[in-house]
Amino acid sequence: MLYHSTFGYHGIDVHDRDSVHWVACLEGRIVAALRLVGPTPVPLEIERFASLQDMFGPGVRLMQVGGFWLAPAYRRLTKATVGVALRLLDKAVQFATRLEVAVLVLRTTKPLTKWYASLGFQRLCSLDYIDPAYGAVFTMCRVLDPAAVRHALLLHPNDPYSADAKG
Repeated sequence: MLYHSTFGYHGIDVHDRDSVHWVACLEGRIVAALRLVGPTPVPLEIERFASLQDMFGPGVRLMQVGGFWLAPAYRRLTKATVGVALRLLDKAVQFATRLEVAVLVLRTTKPLTKWYASLGFQRLCSLDYIDPAYGAVFTMCRVLDPAAVRHALLLHPNDPYSADAKG
């Protein structure tokens, strides 16, 4: 219901039944939520656009962060709001690590790519696309087990939001 009131659609899909859902509460109110889809071989939402197994190698365990939502009052990047988002995302990384997930993937908007890059996520430029409802969508990943990943990840060399950007 909160997702619907914020984004105008329900956000519920076939991946919910195989996902882990977490919420963060402050003073009795839900201020953030996150969904983890997977791990593979459960189909990930993003795999309707591309084969991640082709990218990372067969049998690599993947999970997808989806529905990472912050209440409108918590979207401005302040010390308090970033803390809520960081703790929730950190719990997701810890959980994925316990499940022996090698790669955590997510989709985001361009302004947030720099923030995710500061948290160890890398752009997967070949999986960026234009969504008719939301506009430009940027795909990122965080490698949790480098030894399990077959392919090197390449960032777009001229992307000012990439982790390697100078300036």
